[in-house]
Amino acid sequence: MDEDELDEAKRNFEKALDYSKRVKDKLTCKSRLGRISVIEDYKFKWNVKGKEFTFKDLWKTCKENLIELTPENIACRCAEYLISEIVSGEKIEEEELKYVKLRPDTFSLLNGIACLFRLIDKREAVKELKNLELREFKLKIAPANAEGNYYKALALEEIKSYVEELYNFSIDTSKRDYEIRKRIEIGKLQVWQITFNSWQALARIIMFYIAKDLEYAKKLAEQESSEYSKLPNKLFKKLAKSIEREMKGDDAKEDVKKAFVKLFYYHV
Repeated sequence: MDEDELDEAKRNFEKALDYSKRVKDKLTCKSRLGRISVIEDYKFKWNVKGKEFTFKDLWKTCKENLIELTPENIACRCAEYLISEIVSGEKIEEEELKYVKLRPDTFSLLNGIACLFRLIDKREAVKELKNLELREFKLKIAPANAEGNYYKALALEEIKSYVEELYNFSIDTSKRDYEIRKRIEIGKLQVWQITFNSWQALARIIMFYIAKDLEYAKKLAEQESSEYSKLPNKLFKKLAKSIEREMKGDDAKEDVKKAFVKLFYYHV
């Protein structure tokens, strides 16, 4: 799947489903097949050997078997379902969100996507996206401290502080302060382009887009389109091109949302 061999991935997930005995494994195979349907065709219904499935079906099975599943399984199945509902024009059910919170990074990205569909206040969405970023920095800083590499830990703390301020200034405060923090140089890179993985990069691109900073949303998406394996690279490239079209005045907002949703389903 990562190598963008989606037909081959589908065949093998269907085979795996035939051999799966546990609910968790069956749900995982069905989920992957559903994600491929979204990524390929932006369709939220898919067929497996003549039987139609939806993310709502998967979530229903998940809720009936919570005791057999891990918190991560539950959060992902719920997030897939909620985003499919959002895309179809439905509102988020507050009662369901508690399940997505079992996996904080998934919850943060879900808030970002929901904001793009105007279902969550942009301040709340940006706060959650910032939380994802700060968790990623903590994951890098803790090992550096444990190894006694205090210079590296201090450098990471400095970058973290600028990224945190970038989020704090992105919505309602001084545009000048936001621009200054975005362009502070750390080594050979500017703060806006320092990320550790595609989850973090996606969160920051969503933040730039919510803040109406289309230029840097596009720039970071372009940067990420050469960092990973074939499928995420293709998805980030598509996002960058859609944002560029919007910058040029084309009616591309729906294509931008589709690109973000596909990246969400790739990551969740």
